Amino acid sequence: MSVARRVVTTDALAFATIYPSRVVGQTCFCGCGKPLAIYRRERRANNARGEAVQDLLRRVEEQPPTGAGSARLADWRAQGETLLDRLMDVNHGSRDPWSIDPGEVVRWLATGESIARGMRAKGA
Repeated sequence: MSVARRVVTTDALAFATIYPSRVVGQTCFCGCGKPLAIYRRERRANNARGEAVQDLLRRVEEQPPTGAGSARLADWRAQGETLLDRLMDVNHGSRDPWSIDPGEVVRWLATGESIARGMRAKGA
């Protein structure tokens, strides 16, 4: 007669060992390959924010700055790089996930979208 063993644990590492496909949902946006656990909601949200910031920085960098908007663009890029570093610190575990203000990222993205629209309109 065999007795089925049931493992009950709250330890994340043990859970990841037993159910690896349910724990790792994403990897870090920076490209390091660090897996992000699905049960860390705020860390996953910051990862999505980091991907959005990175994508917008790439799109705007493809278009050369012209005229009076270049100083504003330089400030905006510097803020974006700072945000990116902070979001990366969250994913790598050196910063508290709740220390990032989502509103700050949303405002930065909105400003960037308006800059990108303005650059496209001047280039068109």
